[in-house]
Amino acid sequence: MTTTNSIPFFELKFDKDARLTEVAELEAIESALQSGNYTDILFISHGWNNDMTEARELYDSLLQLVHDEIVDHPIKDRSFISIGIFWPSKKFSHNHQKDGSAAALNNRSNAANTIELCHELDQFINTPNASVALKNIIDCIDKKSPEPIELATQFIDLYHAISLNENGAMDEEALKYYDIENMTRILEDPDFLETGDLPEPGMGGATSIFNGTINGINNLLNMATYYQMKERAGLIGVQGLNPILKRIKLKCNGKIHLAGHSFGARLMSAAVSGSTAVSPIQVQSLSLMQAAFSHYGFAEKYEKNFDGLFRNTIAKKYVAGPIIITHTRNDKAVGIAYAIASRLANQVASAVGDKDDFYGGLGSNGAQKTPEANNGLLLDMDGNYSFTAGGVYNLKADKYIKDHSDIKKPQVAKALVAAMST
Repeated sequence: MTTTNSIPFFELKFDKDARLTEVAELEAIESALQSGNYTDILFISHGWNNDMTEARELYDSLLQLVHDEIVDHPIKDRSFISIGIFWPSKKFSHNHQKDGSAAALNNRSNAANTIELCHELDQFINTPNASVALKNIIDCIDKKSPEPIELATQFIDLYHAISLNENGAMDEEALKYYDIENMTRILEDPDFLETGDLPEPGMGGATSIFNGTINGINNLLNMATYYQMKERAGLIGVQGLNPILKRIKLKCNGKIHLAGHSFGARLMSAAVSGSTAVSPIQVQSLSLMQAAFSHYGFAEKYEKNFDGLFRNTIAKKYVAGPIIITHTRNDKAVGIAYAIASRLANQVASAVGDKDDFYGGLGSNGAQKTPEANNGLLLDMDGNYSFTAGGVYNLKADKYIKDHSDIKKPQVAKALVAAMST
């Protein structure tokens, strides 16, 4: 245990299969809860990071701000303990070359960098089928002028290897878009992240692009990173954190609060919602900071008769207090991730990643098609929130959050404390 000023801090570490790596950490938390007089338990999760050091820096900084806010605006008769979640994630890389000639496959420096990215992704995913697909992609890159269909086929194999839902089954909804035509079209356009437009089939020709750029390959490798983190966050939330929350809830009377950044927001949402095999759990508050999942995650009948993945959280009141959501179009990382997904699905909106884009992100636009959502602002330090139990609050954060990771702000801590104190 460490302390962030007066807030005791513990760690829980999970592996890629949602297993605790150090059971003694959970036992130490339970011991502290039983011997202490804590009224509130804050679980917090990072999103994409390179290592645990970055996650600890996030927790140290944000919890310091939370402590300061509690001191400045005392919450009567409340005592807090915090628990940081650590899970294997990977930073979403922006390895995109503007100059097509500088990004040629026959430029061995660029090819070597992309091969290195393949090796990093292999270590991150660490599954046999993905390893085979990544090895075949490396072999294609080594050819300098690979056949487009051959390379697209290897990426399809890679996505099949990583597309699992929270129950460990194949995600058929995602897989239906992984076909040769869509993969080849993405590979044909090295600037699709910037322009928002896919070429028409047969225009430009994949062969000419392969002779001139490696950007299409890097785009698809980044997309594989995104999909793997998305699925892993859900898995760890459902199979890892959910049963621990239930175990702790049985042993103490403290109110449980969940806060997550980026894919950590998806992890926390999945932990509350559960799955077909894992029952949900009720918590006191849920704070989602620049969440990297669909802005329809809490939606009611957003398409035909389909509800959002986490709709039951609101419909069945699994969060007793408020759900708060920081969002801003300054968050290019969430925008890029969902722009990639929309292109894979061949769903190109007039404004990529905005609130009207089918694949828009929660951290970019807030909760959409969610009747309970209240639209407001992330307030300055002299503002006051009036959150209510069971309310959902989109907090537009353009003024304070300038990019995806820019959440170590007193304004964010103020909103988080306000949610916990409701």
